Amino acid sequence: MSTKKSTRAGLAVAALAVGATGMIAAPAQAAPVAGVAAPTAASASSARNYYGAIVVNRKTGYMFARNDASSRYWAERSAMSKCKAKGSGKYCTTLVWARNACGAAAEKRYSNGSIRYQGGWGSTRAKAVANAKKPLGKGARYRGYFCTTRYR
Repeated sequence: MSTKKSTRAGLAVAALAVGATGMIAAPAQAAPVAGVAAPTAASASSARNYYGAIVVNRKTGYMFARNDASSRYWAERSAMSKCKAKGSGKYCTTLVWARNACGAAAEKRYSNGSIRYQGGWGSTRAKAVANAKKPLGKGARYRGYFCTTRYR
């Protein structure tokens, strides 16, 4: 198994490759995209940050999402808790987290039976899904997404 992590603009993305023993579950529970107006100059300094995360169980393929948490810590912890409740916690890994944005998960199955998972983020659902699928190349499959509430 290989793991690759990078951090950009307050967002983390991880790519995972797993063996053929993994079972793929239904798409992760995802929040609908909510359109909210951009903050005004007066409200920008008091604007609240919203966090979300997607966690995958590398053994079972189950994915869990948390949306609109008060911090990155709580977003990841909540999704991780859901993952650990459904199986062995040692296989649970955060694919993507985002602040005031959308996150998405994708997978690619290979002919040798291995599966690679990839997270991506963006300002919209479409951008997050595209960013999750792009590194996997042809044959990548979208699995789920979240979009946090925007500034109020």
